Amino acid sequence: MQKTLSIIAPTGSGVFYFPGFVKIEAMRGTGQWGQVSEYDVVIDDQALDEVSVVSIGSTDNRPGDQYPGNISLGRAILFGYPMYVHYTVEPAPSWNVEKTMVITGQSWEILAYVKGFVAIDGIQRRGDWDRLDVVVRYRPNDPELHKITVSTTAPDRDLPANAIDLGVIWQNDMARYARYTDEIVTPTP
Repeated sequence: MQKTLSIIAPTGSGVFYFPGFVKIEAMRGTGQWGQVSEYDVVIDDQALDEVSVVSIGSTDNRPGDQYPGNISLGRAILFGYPMYVHYTVEPAPSWNVEKTMVITGQSWEILAYVKGFVAIDGIQRRGDWDRLDVVVRYRPNDPELHKITVSTTAPDRDLPANAIDLGVIWQNDMARYARYTDEIVTPTP
């Protein structure tokens, strides 16, 4: 459902991040010298997960919609001088947020599929038996699906060609060597 918000911002300038942005419906000058305007922004509350970057700009010689990509908001007077106000819209960049999760499994092999896998930050023994906790860092906005295999071996520390060493884990008074492999199973679109 579409809703209209009113925001007050400088006339002819500003960059805003709007979830569910549809359009700027109107602009009204409100400051004594025209330095401030009120903008009626239409958003769709069913599309709040889609964030747009809205940039408001101005030109002094001709309407902004004569430039590709600009959407005109009309003419304004700023400190006694006429100008043409416009805006552009583009999708917001995907945020590079990283999160962690803990995966628990048997020490001889833990197999997990992790969307947006970045790295394994830690590994530790859990309890008295052969269970391990693996701390995995990932990016929830990254669409790549990774197949992660964590395993331990003893007494040899030899690593397969594509494995990454996680160090030594002590289990039942015996040193075991932990490692993991990472395989991308879905390509980036």
